Amino acid sequence: MMWYVGGAYALPLTTSFPPSPKEIIASLQYPKITKLLTVTLMLEEIIEWLHQYDNIGFQTLARLKFVIYGGACCSTDICNELIEHGVNVINMYGSTG
Repeated sequence: MMWYVGGAYALPLTTSFPPSPKEIIASLQYPKITKLLTVTLMLEEIIEWLHQYDNIGFQTLARLKFVIYGGACCSTDICNELIEHGVNVINMYGSTG
């Protein structure tokens, strides 16, 4: 769908695989990046990492148009915390079929 509206996919600018939460947050600092599509486990790891660093990265996530997660269900606590920090969260888990 993103190609129909002029969007493009980009991989995180990282030196490791899988990318660390720190590398993902750093990659999201670029102003033209407007969306994050990730699996639930990585989203949970990002939240855990943000807690260790005074939650400053939530501003980066809130700047995005939306954060999409899939691959597994996400806990209500995680989703509520993202929403409380102004993050527009979209569930893509179980969307096929």
